[in-house]
Amino acid sequence: MEIKQESASRWLMRSITEAKSQYLFASTMTVLSALCFMAFSWYLSDFAALWLTQGTILSTKLFFAIAFLTGRYVFAYFVSLLNYNAGKIIV
Repeated sequence: MEIKQESASRWLMRSITEAKSQYLFASTMTVLSALCFMAFSWYLSDFAALWLTQGTILSTKLFFAIAFLTGRYVFAYFVSLLNYNAGKIIV
């Protein structure tokens, strides 16, 4: 009975290939997280400008800023899960 051993580099390349789709999806979600943070910064600065110039505290700009900040952390959470799962595939 002949057992054919697989080389370590071949095994690693096969594992990386399996994890590649998760890494690509995590990269896409990282970009979405960064875009959410940029939108959060934009709306927060707009809210601050309105607050300082007009004294408006309850503004839809603030609610949009909070929504984008929440989106940023939700995307970042899923990115960390995807990276963890991809790392488990390799190891």
